[in-house]
Amino acid sequence: GTAEDSLDSIVDADYVLTSENGYSTFPAAAGEALRAVNGVEVASSVRSDNALAFGEEIGVMGMDRNSDKTFNAFLVEGSEVTPGALTGDGAIVRESFAEKHDLAIGDEFQITTAAGTPIELTVASLQAPRSIDKLEPLLAKVAIRQEKFDEVFPRPRNLFSFVEIDGDATPQNTAALRSALRGFPELALATEAGWVEERASGLDMVLNLFYVLLALSVIVSLFGMVNTLILSVFERTRELGMLRAVGMTRRQVRRMVRQESV
Repeated sequence: GTAEDSLDSIVDADYVLTSENGYSTFPAAAGEALRAVNGVEVASSVRSDNALAFGEEIGVMGMDRNSDKTFNAFLVEGSEVTPGALTGDGAIVRESFAEKHDLAIGDEFQITTAAGTPIELTVASLQAPRSIDKLEPLLAKVAIRQEKFDEVFPRPRNLFSFVEIDGDATPQNTAALRSALRGFPELALATEAGWVEERASGLDMVLNLFYVLLALSVIVSLFGMVNTLILSVFERTRELGMLRAVGMTRRQVRRMVRQESV
């Protein structure tokens, strides 16, 4: 429930388009195809690729002008530049990444694409992930404007495409969008509610794994406790018999057992 509420607060769209597995990138042309559907009010695509920064591989996203209408980046206090308002070499950087590399708003840093192209960027805003975003980040460590992304990354591809359509999510609108995606059979189109449920279901698998491990540990513990109790009774019976044989009275036996129990 926490995961679903968090995802729902991050994304505000009628439909979400992803790859079939939900995590791979897909052709940018698919997002453009949705834009042409009759009734679509907003079609916003999020590009994604990898780059090197400070000696580590990071994710970089390209945000378009409509990002603010469908995606909530949750900027930290003092950050005013939203993903849709990025200009020039400005970048939105994850707060933990900025702290790790001593970056603040206005600082410059460099990333290098997989093709070896160096890119000079300036921290425009800082972003702090929500609870689910810490487990499964929806926004990469660095986000730049989409035009800049398309310039420096060869063959740009989308990670998400968000759609706001007149009439919200209806069977008719779903059919129209699916018809526009006929040339992209490997993609998955879902309503926001369906996408949130599907995305959060990954946590159910993790929780179920923990439940299985917990059940196994309980079963093993039960065998251990029963075994210990049986051995204790078996050995104590003989111990009490020996004490009685050397002269301990019944009253002394009762007192000993009572005091040890307390």
